[in-house]
Amino acid sequence: PDLAMTGTLNGAFELAGSKAAPSASLTLHGKNLAVRGASEQPADLTLKAAWQNGRVEGKGRLVLNGSSALEVTAAVPVGADASGFPVFSDTTPLQAEAKGRVDLGLLNAFIPGGADHVAGHADVALTANGSLAQPELAGSVDLVDGRYENQRYGTRLRQIAAHIEGAGTSLKITALSAKTPGGGKLAGGGAIDFGAGAPVELKLTMNRARMIDAPIGTAVTSGDLVLQGSLRA
Repeated sequence: PDLAMTGTLNGAFELAGSKAAPSASLTLHGKNLAVRGASEQPADLTLKAAWQNGRVEGKGRLVLNGSSALEVTAAVPVGADASGFPVFSDTTPLQAEAKGRVDLGLLNAFIPGGADHVAGHADVALTANGSLAQPELAGSVDLVDGRYENQRYGTRLRQIAAHIEGAGTSLKITALSAKTPGGGKLAGGGAIDFGAGAPVELKLTMNRARMIDAPIGTAVTSGDLVLQGSLRA
């Protein structure tokens, strides 16, 4: 969907050097960035990246209204072809890190339709090494006090909590829980693999979970649900 962005974004890009030894730099500064009608709070963005001596290094920081901040750093060796353009390979070694706290309300700006709403925050401490095609993930993400609502179907999940661990090429959801109105509960786990095939699996166990509560009807569900697929088409 088209996004009506607000705020200011300033940047600069510079390309220098010869075809045999090119270099480049990029800086971006965003202030009070938001999507009109969707963002609950504006975001400030700072991004700096440089390509020099066959290596790209970048550092970014995203701050939401001063309440949460996420810092990301990354570095990869990047050579140049005979024309001086960068050359990437799936086997390129990767070094990256993300740490900080993310307000999940940021996602509302990118959920189409307007019926869904999420809230809560995630504490992130992840690293990625290995190669672009086979990243080696480590660290964790903890989702705390999450909330989800769908206005069309009356779905309301509260006290959503999850623990996600980096394990090789996968992000494993080792714990997942939530509550619904009337004392219903959800629990589960799963994994997202960024390696070959990029498989995704999510398992949910529902215990009298009220998943629909709307004029069209009410649905209270108990049982197991397994979702499987792939990140790749």
